[in-house]
Amino acid sequence: MAELFRSTEDLIAVLERRKSLVTPCRWLAPDPKHGQRQLTLRGSLSDGNVTLQGVGLRIVCSQESLSLPISIVLIVQFKSKQRAIARIDMNSQRHENRHAVCGDLQFLDAGNTHFHDTVLHRQITIDRLFSGEVGDLPIARPLSNMPEEFSKVMEKCGELLHIDNLTEIEEPQWQLRQFPF
Repeated sequence: MAELFRSTEDLIAVLERRKSLVTPCRWLAPDPKHGQRQLTLRGSLSDGNVTLQGVGLRIVCSQESLSLPISIVLIVQFKSKQRAIARIDMNSQRHENRHAVCGDLQFLDAGNTHFHDTVLHRQITIDRLFSGEVGDLPIARPLSNMPEEFSKVMEKCGELLHIDNLTEIEEPQWQLRQFPF
């Protein structure tokens, strides 16, 4: 089967294309047997007419609160593996743009809430980007003024990822951790 994506420019075109999440999507509970401790939502994307082949969305978050780490990831199928091409990390580990491939953003601290924008990776070949040689999406820019309401977060993420209907995602049923006393 021929590769659908041959260059970083192809990946940028996927990001910038208007898309919609194929709904309904459901949150999957953590599966501790397989080391999963977070809620996960996976979905296909459509351009309004057809489902986009090899393109999807994955959201991973704590089951406790939106204030804990959450990742919203645009993924593509490349050489039989799912690969992140754009990612929004909120309340996550700091991202410091350490690699030389970060160019003008090298050593910029993107903070705990940041966007790994596909466009920032334009100068990296697709094979090098996915080889692991430079890390997973090594360049990020800070995101400020992220909302604190789930629907508003999804609206902002939809704008960044060019996905029209992320606000249709049902808010997870947050469950506060019970601490034994």
